[in-house]
Amino acid sequence: MTDLGTLGGTNSQALALNALGQVVGWSELADGSQHAMLWDGTSLIDLNSFLDPALVSDGWVLKEAAGINDHGAIVGTVINPLLGINDGHAFLLSPVPEPETYAMLLAGLMLLGTMRYRRKVACQSHC
Repeated sequence: MTDLGTLGGTNSQALALNALGQVVGWSELADGSQHAMLWDGTSLIDLNSFLDPALVSDGWVLKEAAGINDHGAIVGTVINPLLGINDGHAFLLSPVPEPETYAMLLAGLMLLGTMRYRRKVACQSHC
């Protein structure tokens, strides 16, 4: 068993685990409110820190993360007390690749295209 800690409050609960060892659930803040959390194997992360600041200022709060798949997609419950949405609605957070990932993908596709072109040219001159 591993103590994941809290986000400053006294309680937290793990609700799901994926094959990569990532854990999601909820944790209390120091003010007693509940936030969705992700444990990445080393630290506890408040999933609300990934939200656009405009959404946060409009009152949206990721309250609980109930599931995570092996690709890192997270589902859970979101509330908005400012709009009277206290019973919760579903949310889906999908991981976005870093820009470096796109650059490597583009470089790989360019390399494959160049190799295909060279084979085509070589085949035309020898076939």
